[in-house]
Amino acid sequence: MAALKTAASAALATVVGFFTLFLVASTFMLNGVIFSELLVAYGRPKAETAVVGSILELNYAGGCLAADFVMRRIGPQKTYALGVTMYVLGLLGNGLADSLWIWYITHGCVAGLGMALLFMMQLEILYSFTPRSHRGLCVGIASSAGGVGSAALGPLLVASAESLGLRTTMLLCAAVAAAHFAVMMALLMLLYRRGTKVVDDQGGKAVPVATENIADEPPKRCTAARKTFLRWFLYLDFIILFCALFVYLFGFSVPITYMVQFAKDHGVAAHERSTLVAIAGVSNAAGRIFYARLGDLLGGAYLRVFMLTVLGNSLAVLALPWCTSFGALAGFAVGCNLHAGGRAGVLSLVCAELFGREGMSQTYALLCLAFMLSQTLGSPVVGHMVDETGSYTSGFLLSGGLMILGFFILFVLERRQARVVQEVAADTASGI
Repeated sequence: MAALKTAASAALATVVGFFTLFLVASTFMLNGVIFSELLVAYGRPKAETAVVGSILELNYAGGCLAADFVMRRIGPQKTYALGVTMYVLGLLGNGLADSLWIWYITHGCVAGLGMALLFMMQLEILYSFTPRSHRGLCVGIASSAGGVGSAALGPLLVASAESLGLRTTMLLCAAVAAAHFAVMMALLMLLYRRGTKVVDDQGGKAVPVATENIADEPPKRCTAARKTFLRWFLYLDFIILFCALFVYLFGFSVPITYMVQFAKDHGVAAHERSTLVAIAGVSNAAGRIFYARLGDLLGGAYLRVFMLTVLGNSLAVLALPWCTSFGALAGFAVGCNLHAGGRAGVLSLVCAELFGREGMSQTYALLCLAFMLSQTLGSPVVGHMVDETGSYTSGFLLSGGLMILGFFILFVLERRQARVVQEVAADTASGI
């Protein structure tokens, strides 16, 4: 009976996570569609228009950084409700906005912060109510909602914006989001009242493998820093992961922002551009489920799976300048988003693998600094390069080159982890 209740709780947590991200993650993934519609609506330069998405990414990441603090003060349910309120108000503000500058505030700041709180809360829910043996699958299914949502909502957003106008479309989105999250709040209350939380079995380990090396422990004079989540910057493994993400994330949002406009500039028809958005969404969803489950099947080797997704995503972006037809762009949409979705779906699992369940939320939140400092810059920098040169090639190659550098930094981290595992196995075999 207890096992059945645990399974039911995990299923409900996955449902809440999925339908939370159905709107939240798809809003992020539809940055390119919104970018294209904003260009039409306000006629501003690409670099200036791309700032809307970059401010969203900045506040999305910054909000994730603060989410753990907020949750500890008011609890996960109230934090979720706060995220819902901000997200809906942001969409409502978009519908009332009469300039691009207002979008900077409503979409970039208000909606972005709401999205961050909702994203981190669905992670907290998933890790609290899903068993470790199937967590990758549950997280993968939930995170696939972003791809499913963008595939379903992208063409609808384009059609609505063209027929009703962008402002009316945003007002409709706000109304739908309010009704959607009212249901999610009810399910969340049921989960916390009747569900069964899961306590991870750490196999007797007091600390995660990534921090077992004495050489990697922070000095004793840093006692105050130990009491805050900033202590993770004292661990070499976390620093390596942070640096890898920092260089990789510069290019991550570039294809999300520019694929639709790139296709339009190369003569791809409107209905084919909508199809590209749908292909990207389906591929992203499939990648999140496939790679997260692959990590489960490999015994929790999420870091190696993560490396594979970063490599595939990087190579796809490097090839993008030569994908100028619908067929080539469709192939790019599959390859890029399959791996980009896998990367997004596996990152929290990597944090849990390296730093333990208790350290997952803190390390993931701190990694959002990389999103703030790097991902936020990518799209405007590439937009400026396009405005100045009239070509996307140099911007795409710069993005792909930095992304693949992240793969090689991750390779260093993986080798360190393999060495630690070998040393622990040798010590165990010798009875130490």
